[in-house]
Amino acid sequence: MGFQPLFASALTFAFEKATIEGKMTISALVLVSMISWSVMISKARQIFTA
Repeated sequence: MGFQPLFASALTFAFEKATIEGKMTISALVLVSMISWSVMISKARQIFTA
């Protein structure tokens, strides 16, 4: 048993036991995180190509 299956099962367990408010919060955090990472990556590309 490696790190990956344990981590995946822990995330699955946490999401299954979360309330609807918790699931909405997690979803919002994931969405905002993806947006912020896309901005950081695009800005890094702009800096390196300049």
